[in-house]
Amino acid sequence: MTVLGIDTSCLLGGVALARQGRVLGEVRTNARASTSERILLQIDELLAGLGVTRSEIARIGVAIGPGSFTGLRVGLATAKGLAIGLDRPVVALSSSEARACALGAGDRAVLVATSHRRGEVFSRAGWCDAGGFHDLLEEDSRTMGDAAVWVREAHDAAARAGRLPLLCTGDAVAALREILVESGTWPLPATLVLAPGEDAGAIPGAIAVLAAGAPEDRLLTGEALDALEPVYLRGSVARRSGRP
Repeated sequence: MTVLGIDTSCLLGGVALARQGRVLGEVRTNARASTSERILLQIDELLAGLGVTRSEIARIGVAIGPGSFTGLRVGLATAKGLAIGLDRPVVALSSSEARACALGAGDRAVLVATSHRRGEVFSRAGWCDAGGFHDLLEEDSRTMGDAAVWVREAHDAAARAGRLPLLCTGDAVAALREILVESGTWPLPATLVLAPGEDAGAIPGAIAVLAAGAPEDRLLTGEALDALEPVYLRGSVARRSGRP
């Protein structure tokens, strides 16, 4: 089964193809400048390079957030358009869940922290195994100033689950390190591994692989697909401030 993965949840977006649990290829792009038309061109470029036709795509996986307000809308619109045109189902996947699964070595616990605006971060922690994704810290928008609290919460949950060390990654990691050290309330334990933020870029390959393994009840078509919306966790700044 050939599966297309689309991830436009962060500044570095991308598309990928996977087959039988293996990523065949990826194309990365600046999601900030992406449009549905440009993503479709990248998909066609990827397909042509791999000698695959659109008709061979069996299902489409798409990251629905949290992440970039505009990027998520573009990615989801592209996935819906392809699904309707090809008469294929869509699998909606959490961006942070897919990133944690992509970065976790085996069943390693991962905390993903992605900055957005006004001192807030999208954060989620958990681990993947054959039974799916297991939450240690629920997906939410959290303030950077409270990082010492929620990072410790994730670390303690990983300890109780026997999943230490906890890998912390995302583009907010550098700021997290400073806050955790400056707080003085919790020296960084050896069981908390802070990875470079660039390790948590686009993960279209993980989206494609997870979509391929999704059970039948996760496949969205018809009215269920029409009703699918991005997960923002926090409204756009423009909408919140009253600007059109």
